Order: sequence, then C-alpha cells, then structure tokens
Amino acid sequence: MKTITDIFRTYGPEYVQCYGKSMPNEHHKVINAIINCRTQSYGIAVYECQQCGQVHQVFRSCGNRHCPACQNHKTRQWLEKQLKHWNVNIQAIGSSEQSVKYLAPYVFKVAITNSRIVSVEDHMVTIRYKKGKSSRWRSTKLDVLEFIRRFLQHVLPTGFMKVRYYGFMSPSSSVTLQEIAAHIELAYGFAVKTPESDIEPAKPLYCPCCGGKLEYKYSILPFQLCLLSDTG
Repeated sequence: MKTITDIFRTYGPEYVQCYGKSMPNEHHKVINAIINCRTQSYGIAVYECQQCGQVHQVFRSCGNRHCPACQNHKTRQWLEKQLKHWNVNIQAIGSSEQSVKYLAPYVFKVAITNSRIVSVEDHMVTIRYKKGKSSRWRSTKLDVLEFIRRFLQHVLPTGFMKVRYYGFMSPSSSVTLQEIAAHIELAYGFAVKTPESDIEPAKPLYCPCCGGKLEYKYSILPFQLCLLSDTG
C-alpha cells in the first residue's frame, strides 16, 4: 500500500519544480523532511542485540511535526506523559484518562493518515473520507500535485504552537506534579491514587538474526557521517 511518504518521494520534486518559486519556506522544509525521513540524511541509530551481540544500524527519523511517519511515536510519548498523575473534578466525561486519550491524536494529527489512501495510479490519488455527521466512507480522486497542495495547506507557520502549557504544566515551572499531589493529600486528607495506564507499550526492536531484543547504544548524526566518509 502506498503511503504519504511514497507520494512525496515520487512526486515531491515535480511539485517543487512547478510551484517552488511561490511556495512558503515552511512548505519546502516539510517536503524535504518527509522525503528524507528515515534515510541517511538524518543520521543513524546504532543498536546491539542483547542475545547474540550483533550490531544493527537504523536510519533516524526527521522529527518534523507534519511528517506522518513521526507523529504516531510522538502521540504515544505525549499520551504517556500526560497520563503524569491527573486529578480532575469533571464529572460529565467520566475520567481524566479518557479526556487525555481523546485529545492525544488531535495534538499531533497530520493532514491525512496513510490508512485513508486507497491507491496511487496514473498521477491520481484515491482517498477515503467521511462527510460531517455521517459514518459512511466515501472515496474521491485527486491529481497527485493537488493532493500535495492540500496536504501542505495544513503546515503551520514557523513558531506557531499547537499546544501551550501554563502554570504548573509549563516547562519553566519549578513545582513538580509530585509536589502538587503531596499538597492535595495534606490539604484534603486523602491519598492521591495513581491511575493504572492501559496504554499498549511500544513494540521493542528485535534482532533479525536471532530474535533477541535490541538495545540502543548511540546515534551517528549527519555531520558525523560526512566526517566519516571524508576520512574513509
């Protein structure tokens, strides 16, 4: 099945050739990031098998917030962090965990997911979609350059943040959640219970040689690869 990355790698250069002079700089960055994600352009992560000792190299991801290949991992990381020990007095939704789980996919959502791409043939992309207030899937065809144009309309300007944290959630806050929980316990006389997380853990990497688990060792960044190639 074709993915968004496949579409950009195949037709991205054509799109830049047609519209590159009038494109915002952010669009150029996103196209380059998606095309080069998990290639040598972003360096290499080195893993070692804990069972047989075999060393394996994996291309690093681009980390761009509009790259569909990177956002699933970021969604999981954000969700695990936010589920940090919440005590929210909101009765209508049921529990704080459900509200955070509902919010997580939207925080890191990209324009379209790979699951909605039906086919890419003859310079046309067939995608699935739903109309508002309807649960029925429909399909439509777009010229591949029009598909890329619509995707890029969702690229945020540089410096624009999807989520801003304030108060004790701010990165600059000197008060930890553990301290807040302790103050609640002292003030109201009850223990703050840590909710049990039912998030499916990320699948570990396994050695293709023996099936043992791979342990991360270090990363080789792009500029270091250039230095190694020059000395070689």
